[in-house]
Amino acid sequence: MLAELAHRVRSGALPARALVDDCAERIDAANARLQAVTQLRLEQARVEADRIDRLDPEQKAQLPLCGIPALVKDVDDVAAMVTTHGSRLRADDEPAAYHGRIASHLTKAGAIIIGKTNTCEFAFEGYTSNLLYGSTANPWGGQWSPGGSSGGSAASLSAALAPIATGTDGGGSVRIPASLCGLLGYKPTNGLIGRDPIPAWIDCHTDGIMTTHTGDAQLLMSLYQGPAPGDNSGTYSPAGSAPIQRILAVPRLHGLEPLPDVIDVHFRSVLRAWADAIGAGVEWLSRSQFGAGARELMLHWETDWTAMTSAEQAQLLGREVIRAHADAFSPQFAELMEYGLSITLDDYLAARRRCLASRKLIDELLPPGTIVVSPTLVTTGYAPDGRMPDGSLGSPEGMAQTVLASLTGHPAVSIPAGRLPNGLPFGIQAMSARGEDGTLLDLAALLERTHGWPDAAPGYRPFE
Repeated sequence: MLAELAHRVRSGALPARALVDDCAERIDAANARLQAVTQLRLEQARVEADRIDRLDPEQKAQLPLCGIPALVKDVDDVAAMVTTHGSRLRADDEPAAYHGRIASHLTKAGAIIIGKTNTCEFAFEGYTSNLLYGSTANPWGGQWSPGGSSGGSAASLSAALAPIATGTDGGGSVRIPASLCGLLGYKPTNGLIGRDPIPAWIDCHTDGIMTTHTGDAQLLMSLYQGPAPGDNSGTYSPAGSAPIQRILAVPRLHGLEPLPDVIDVHFRSVLRAWADAIGAGVEWLSRSQFGAGARELMLHWETDWTAMTSAEQAQLLGREVIRAHADAFSPQFAELMEYGLSITLDDYLAARRRCLASRKLIDELLPPGTIVVSPTLVTTGYAPDGRMPDGSLGSPEGMAQTVLASLTGHPAVSIPAGRLPNGLPFGIQAMSARGEDGTLLDLAALLERTHGWPDAAPGYRPFE
């Protein structure tokens, strides 16, 4: 879609100004019920669109995203806009002086930033709700959350409010909302997209990509990937690919209980259809087949992730700030920061060492051409404010199967896989060897051709 839209702008068939105005109308019509977009810069966007429309054909030819409107998750800087991180603590900060790294990539490619999207406070939850902007609803059903923490961007894409909306992923923050909103959600091999500045979550964080089409994800990745000064998060090689020879199915990547029946039935049904399309059989994998020490490591994956990210975020904010401004935080985030302050050096280093052991475990499990698949989520949905079906508030341990790839740095993609009986989309996560991002994107492209998925949620007009 993105390449076609850019071509129409370059040819003059679709003025960039008209595309910006169209997005403004879409946001005006839908955002009151979705609460997906938090800030707009439409006046400046129209000026930038007019500037692009005045370029000559040769200049436009150098812009792969020529005139395409984009929304940016409110954890990344956009010049002259406040980066709130979904927190009242940052609501009165000075506007950013410059575009951040991803916003810069987009604008250099000709995209026009029109606003920012909602997130949970400092991107810590699997839903999108905060005390500053409220709760974001899922376009597939207003009683449901679009997931998080990139839920504002996911809802914006699913409702076709803009052709591009950015996301970050440190524990599943593009894959969770992609699953719940019927999108492709891609977390690259850590290090493939350089990070600047170094993020709060030192090992786990990376920019991710959510799109309605696989080709769009491949195009954006070609623009984003590359090193950043000072970032030592991993490989800077272009995304590689290998023919898929083995599909290893793991119902649960965390926890000992079986999948809920409705998830289990749907997961197995989709895998049977996918195996025929891929031309590779599905092998069901038990924990004992993961490798030596796998069971012990599995029991620590989510607790280690929480310990590491909470401690790193708390250290970045500072003990004095956390204690002095606790009333500005949501209760869930305040509790996480108190927990982060309590992590001892021994606890933190033990978690880091188990993280490296897990990376070795998954490296050995995934030689070239092997993928591991699992449900992206093991729940059928939850409310926009994060209230779960049992009435509890917050993202429960084991709800998502996404933390492992963030801990180990492996690429992972949530691929749309039909709808559950309650009407919400369902996603299946696939992981491959580090650096074999192309394998996952090739898989998604194949499944998009053979099985397809909607361009937008019901009732919303997709971009043509």
